[in-house]
Amino acid sequence: MKKIFSILITGLLCSHFVQAQSAADIPSQVHDLLSQMPAPDQQTLQQDMQQVAALGAEGLSTLAALVRSDDGGVDSTVRYAVGSFSFAATQPGKEAWRSMSVTAYCNALHEVAGREAKAFLIRQLQITGNDEAVTCLQPFLQDSTLDGPAIRALEQINTANANDALLKALSTASDNTKISLIETLGRNRYTAAAKAIAPFAGSSHTDLRKVSLYALADIADPASAGILSRAAQKAGYTFAPDNATSSYLYYIQRLTSNGHAPQAIKEAERLVKKSRKETHTNHAATVLLAAAKDRLPFTLSKEEKKEGFKILFNGTSMDQWTGNLQDYTMEDGNIVIHPGDHGGHGNLYTKDEYGNFIFRFEFQLTPGANNGIGIRAPLEGDAAYVGMEIQVLDNTAEMYKELQPYQYHGSVYGVIPAKRGFLKPVGEWNQEEIVAQGTHIKVTLNGTVIVDGDIAEASKNGTMDHRDHPGLKRTTGHIGFLGHGTTVRFRNIRVKDLGMQ
Repeated sequence: MKKIFSILITGLLCSHFVQAQSAADIPSQVHDLLSQMPAPDQQTLQQDMQQVAALGAEGLSTLAALVRSDDGGVDSTVRYAVGSFSFAATQPGKEAWRSMSVTAYCNALHEVAGREAKAFLIRQLQITGNDEAVTCLQPFLQDSTLDGPAIRALEQINTANANDALLKALSTASDNTKISLIETLGRNRYTAAAKAIAPFAGSSHTDLRKVSLYALADIADPASAGILSRAAQKAGYTFAPDNATSSYLYYIQRLTSNGHAPQAIKEAERLVKKSRKETHTNHAATVLLAAAKDRLPFTLSKEEKKEGFKILFNGTSMDQWTGNLQDYTMEDGNIVIHPGDHGGHGNLYTKDEYGNFIFRFEFQLTPGANNGIGIRAPLEGDAAYVGMEIQVLDNTAEMYKELQPYQYHGSVYGVIPAKRGFLKPVGEWNQEEIVAQGTHIKVTLNGTVIVDGDIAEASKNGTMDHRDHPGLKRTTGHIGFLGHGTTVRFRNIRVKDLGMQ
């Protein structure tokens, strides 16, 4: 059997490579590699892939060109070798292999014959492809036998060039191919495609119309509002085969998540008003309206504007913050820290320093949450000691039942304990205000004063935790969030600078 296999592979190689003297060694090297596949174990497979990579783009192209369609040849081993290399090329640190595979597979596509062989290589480009593969994939969008694999490969590549190639194919495609193209452009949320997709949202072809409406909703271009609104109205704001109402609801949701909350509110209010007779739609629109209102950029109240408050975070930009911008990120209009790959530790600070101030914010705890508000802190060191920390904590968590009084939520950590019992249930939003004026610190939680003390007086005979707190003597510094490895969300953050004493 081994001898028969060797003869078959040798014959395939000889039929392809009899011309170039410089490539004389490659067929024999490929032959040797194939003769030892499939690998008996993972270690051997890795060694085999190293040998494939050593062949370079020309050798990999030679290997890939041996792929045959179902109607000819024995090529299961060839497919095993190529498929294994495609997987290996996607692993971290193998970017050079990946680039080489794109060159090789694109070259081999010109060599192989038959739909199935070409489709196999296009599927490899779906795995390893990058922007360099777009040019060789684009012609297959005009081939009714291979447009499906080509569309899927370009969807996976999902670059501007890949999406532009899909968009250009739309004008000449058949209805069935149009459906696939529009679905893909929608899933890739390619904004530039919205204008081209819009005419198909009124098609008499139900499936084409359905896919187009959903794609427009997914892309969520504000200019598509009228199309989706009219389609839902035509459907009577209830179920219809083209899912027009569902697409309109989804569009409102996507507008909100895309930062277009004011327009989402406008569309949701319209839908609530128009769909009163359709209970399910009306309820869904009401929920979306509340969600959109919750995502509006936070603004100062009239009183706060008059009093001289400044917004530090309104839900749309973190440009007034510095420090750990890797773990602290914007999410749904909030500043949020997750445990993540880096443990959710580290601090996020205001770029400006504040001495005496009023700091207002909202926060949402998760079970067992632990964070803190650093005040008058330097950018380096443990803010609880080199500055001050106002504790942020889920007081109800079982793991914290044995803490010291000065460690619970709102306390000036290690110095002044806070009153307990005024946090909202975990998952609800809390409002807090911290006033720092000279040595006087006042913390108000959900309308109740939980700390009102003098740090100089509280520490004159030593601190409650018996630790050195040099930060108590600082008169200015940064305000920050102090991560302790748990998920906490912050929003509506503003400050009034009271100046120095």
